[in-house]
Amino acid sequence: VEHSPVLHRAAVENCEKLRRKNPAASPVTLSCQDAVEFGIPDGDLVCFFYNPFDGTILRRVLDKLWTAYRERPRKLVAVYRNPSCPEVFESFPFLRLVRGTPSYRVYAAGPTGNA
Repeated sequence: VEHSPVLHRAAVENCEKLRRKNPAASPVTLSCQDAVEFGIPDGDLVCFFYNPFDGTILRRVLDKLWTAYRERPRKLVAVYRNPSCPEVFESFPFLRLVRGTPSYRVYAAGPTGNA
């Protein structure tokens, strides 16, 4: 999910390049809209956050993920690059830190962190 049309187009182009180089790569779904308004898909998810919002917006997005996960538990992994608000992720009990460094953190849904 990208709010900026310019950055969204860049993401579409990058995914097209990836698909040409590796046709067997897993599908990527892109959307140009406000992340708070985005409807969480029902299937397994890998969510990539490159330090996209302040803590307030991040909390709202993670609230939506938490609601979707409660309604339909599934494999869910969140990758947080350049983490400026890791405490927001860590305040959600359904997410467990799987691994991390100062430059990234990987969280998985579920009681053991194994999504």
